[in-house]
Amino acid sequence: MLETPSAAGPRILEIGFSPYLYAAFPHTTDFYSTWSDERSSDRTCGRHIVTLGSLPGLARRLADPTYDIVAVHALPYSSW
Repeated sequence: MLETPSAAGPRILEIGFSPYLYAAFPHTTDFYSTWSDERSSDRTCGRHIVTLGSLPGLARRLADPTYDIVAVHALPYSSW
């Protein structure tokens, strides 16, 4: 029997420095790294780097109603 995404786990869009939810649910999470020194991404595995080029795809995912959770990491310090 084939599993639907909801049966396999929640569909998650995670944006932040470290892939916490991606580590727990790698098959159902799309992770966008905001870490400034991030150098590796693998779109086939759902790992992306936030860049000007990736923003349109990220915007489409934010508007996608099939995601169960959108998680955005808060910075532990001010950005200015």
